[in-house]
Amino acid sequence: MKKILLTGGSGFLGSRIRYFYDQEKQKEWEIYSPTHQEMDMARPGQISDYVTGLKPDIVIHCGTVADTEYVAQYPRESFQITVEGSCHLAETIKQLQKDVSFLLMSSDYVYQDKTISGISYNEKKDALKEDEAGTQNEYGRQKLEAERRCMEIYPHTIALRLTWMYDLPAAGLKNKPNFLTNLLEMKKENKPLTLASHEYRGITSVWEVVKNLEKAATLPGGSYNFGSSNSLSTFRLGKELAVTLGLPEALLMEDDQRYADHPRNLTMNLEKVRKYDICFSDTLEGMQCFLPSRLL
Repeated sequence: MKKILLTGGSGFLGSRIRYFYDQEKQKEWEIYSPTHQEMDMARPGQISDYVTGLKPDIVIHCGTVADTEYVAQYPRESFQITVEGSCHLAETIKQLQKDVSFLLMSSDYVYQDKTISGISYNEKKDALKEDEAGTQNEYGRQKLEAERRCMEIYPHTIALRLTWMYDLPAAGLKNKPNFLTNLLEMKKENKPLTLASHEYRGITSVWEVVKNLEKAATLPGGSYNFGSSNSLSTFRLGKELAVTLGLPEALLMEDDQRYADHPRNLTMNLEKVRKYDICFSDTLEGMQCFLPSRLL
């Protein structure tokens, strides 16, 4: 049976990957998700020992620092894990001398400084392509550097640039605030929720990401936008979903000052992955399909 090595298996994405392969793919794949004590990404020797002993067919690397505020506050500590740890992992995979698919989880933050100048988003027809990455944001810079270095070490590195993801809380899975839970919390607490009208980004069901990973493992080495498209501002998206969910629209507050001078654009062009039959729902359509079956 083929083996998957999953790092970061206790996180929001990782816990769902582990659940999916344990429950839905157990006849095809054995999934191994070492604890921090078993494989510390800051300890090259532990990385080498674990990977060499397992000899996986696919490595899904979610074990980097996901907290943007922590990265900004402690960039050196984060760099050691996100960049150097990923490089140690790539080097160990290379030394296995077998065809391993290395899926490196990256982020749409690599496009953090790609603003929309002088035109509204609806007038800008093109979402961002893979070769348009560039940012001075520390979190995005470290993600880009990890991509670059890992590909130099192991050319079959497949860097997946993920959007913000969502799911509802579930027992046994890592939960954290996301766009949907923020909306539902607004209703539960009867408190206003402020959303920016000059921000545009895709937001993806974590389960669509999970289910597309097996196809992603067959991609040629390179960087790929990997998530939902979107043409609505964050505020407009919230308004549309409020109607779907029957939420009080009066509680949604428009922030038209944030990003007003330089509208924030993290929306990604998905043409590259679509050529390999990897598809994602549009952000609004995906949420509208996701929600009814889970809220009944």
